[in-house]
Amino acid sequence: MMKAAGENPPLFLLTLAKPVHTMPSINFPGRVETVNKKELAAAVASACGMTNADATKAIDAMLDTITDTLKSGDDIRLLGFGTFATAHRKAGEGRNPQTGKKIKIAASTQAKFRPGKGLKDALNS
Repeated sequence: MMKAAGENPPLFLLTLAKPVHTMPSINFPGRVETVNKKELAAAVASACGMTNADATKAIDAMLDTITDTLKSGDDIRLLGFGTFATAHRKAGEGRNPQTGKKIKIAASTQAKFRPGKGLKDALNS
């Protein structure tokens, strides 16, 4: 689908417009281990020059797209960042650690993420 001149691109594309390695360092005061969605939206808004509300919509759209794609059985490959995929776990048997009683574990589909070379290099440099 082609956009007419002057139209804005979809919001989720704006968050992916800059490669991760060129985005400014994000400092989250008081946080060492976890960044929540509100803080992520603020960082995306700052990096892309958009409002926090628009950044939140972009993040929601991206997460919904990833979820829907994985539910349909397809993978998502973001070159240099990583691959989102699913893995099927077969049914099995386990034990309740408190009672030692055997329990049945149902088959399930798990979401998996495999980091790409660019992400690995960025984390290890």
